[in-house]
Amino acid sequence: MLTDIFAERYKLTTLWTMFTDTERRLLVQAYRLFSEQLCPFNDGNKTLWSDVQSRLSMELGRTSLSPLTYNFMGTWNGQPHHYHGSWGMNDVCKTWFLADFDGGESADRFFKERMSFIELAFRLIEERVATHNANLPSAIRQVDIFYDSRASRSGKPRVPGSRVDGL
Repeated sequence: MLTDIFAERYKLTTLWTMFTDTERRLLVQAYRLFSEQLCPFNDGNKTLWSDVQSRLSMELGRTSLSPLTYNFMGTWNGQPHHYHGSWGMNDVCKTWFLADFDGGESADRFFKERMSFIELAFRLIEERVATHNANLPSAIRQVDIFYDSRASRSGKPRVPGSRVDGL
C-alpha cells in the first residue's frame, strides 16, 4: 500500500451491509461538497484532482477510476465521423464516484472506496493548506518589500494601510 486509504484500513470491519437510497444520497452530498464547495475543478485545483484520481486508482488496482478518454464513431453532416478526446479529471472522478451500485461488489466495499476518495482529497487539501501556511511569512515579507520599493521608485504618495492585510 503506497497510500493509506479508508477502504483498506477498515476492510475487516463491516460498516454497511446494504446500499440503499440513504447511502446513495450521502455519496452525492459528499461528492458535491467536495466538488462544488471545497475544491471546484478549476486551473488552481486540476493538479489536486489528478493526484486524488491517480493515488486512489493505484491503491484500488486500476489504471484509472473510470475511462480517461472517449472514442466512438458517429455522423457529422451525414458522413461517418470519428469522435475522440480526453475526459476532464472531474468527469473521470464523477463518473466513478456517482456510478450506480450494481451489486458486483459488496455494498461495504463500494461505499468505503468512495469514502476513501473523500478522505484522500481532504488529506491532500490539508497538505496544501499547511504548505501555504508555512510559506505565509515569506509571502508577507515579499509583499511588504515590493510595495515599499514601488512607492519610493514612483515618487507618488503611498496610500495608507498595508497590502499585507489582504493576504
